[in-house]
Amino acid sequence: MRICYRLLSILFVCLFVNSVTPVSAQTGEVGFSVERVPHVQQTNDRVGYFDLLVKQDDETTLEVIIHNHASEDKTFDVKIGNGYTNENGVVMYDQESAIPDHLSFTELVSTFDENVTITSGESKRISFVLKSVNEDVNGVILGGIRVSETEERQEDAQVGLQNRYEYVIGVVLRTSVKQVPFRPEWKGVNVNQEHHYPHIAFQVMNTSGSISRDLDVQMTIRSDEQDVKLDHAMEAKLVPYTSTGFRFPLTKRLGAGTYQVEMTMTESGTGATWTWEDELVVSEEEAETISERVEQPIVEESSFFSGTWTMSLLALLLTAAFLYIVHLRRKLKTQ
Repeated sequence: MRICYRLLSILFVCLFVNSVTPVSAQTGEVGFSVERVPHVQQTNDRVGYFDLLVKQDDETTLEVIIHNHASEDKTFDVKIGNGYTNENGVVMYDQESAIPDHLSFTELVSTFDENVTITSGESKRISFVLKSVNEDVNGVILGGIRVSETEERQEDAQVGLQNRYEYVIGVVLRTSVKQVPFRPEWKGVNVNQEHHYPHIAFQVMNTSGSISRDLDVQMTIRSDEQDVKLDHAMEAKLVPYTSTGFRFPLTKRLGAGTYQVEMTMTESGTGATWTWEDELVVSEEEAETISERVEQPIVEESSFFSGTWTMSLLALLLTAAFLYIVHLRRKLKTQ
């Protein structure tokens, strides 16, 4: 009997360890860093990004220092971009196109070194000359300076891997200390099919020139007719004049029909809350796309033949242990 219990204990421990063993990957060191050069118009020296109160009609020069810590010479790509909020609520700085009807950071920056080669252990200073604003900015202009180094290595004759590490230094420009209130506006809801896995996009726009504080976003999709109720939450931050379709991932398929949606956004610090209700119409074509690409949770009956190899092995060993216990009991009765 003790042998059987030990056998079962070892079996369960082996299955548990096999299921939780982590997989790790070594990415290596980045090999470089980027430093912001202090600016005389900086309003907050405790932050690592540029936060400048600029004067109208005056040019401004921003400078960063790229340090090459690697043991070989490196070439770096330097780019600029406008700030925006992506579908996951994260602020990004890789939008190269200008913001419609508003002054953009990319429109202010003149020429700069886009490719910089730095010898091993050395550093180089990069300058960005900003044109004069020539107008009163109602809020802030948000952008970013991005520095990356691309390294390609050939693993074998057919596979090439590319690792890219990127440093981003944000840039906030303002012409006045006047505070502009954050004003979100509901734009609608729709099925987004641009990705392989379609999702529901809750469209909201920041109509003001200010950056919101951290936002707690709660989203709900429901339909009494189809007995559906889905919830999703995320943290987000909306930057000036950003129109964002917050991503609501689908954990189950949605059939064609009309669904009720609700979105509540609460700003930390101020406690300001905005709530919108709307209808989501899923067409037959959209429902078919969702059905094709969104995996439906599968519930299978437990059996020896339909289970996985692990479950089949477990069932086999448990059966053998049970038969062995029955055999021991009969033997004891005979004695």
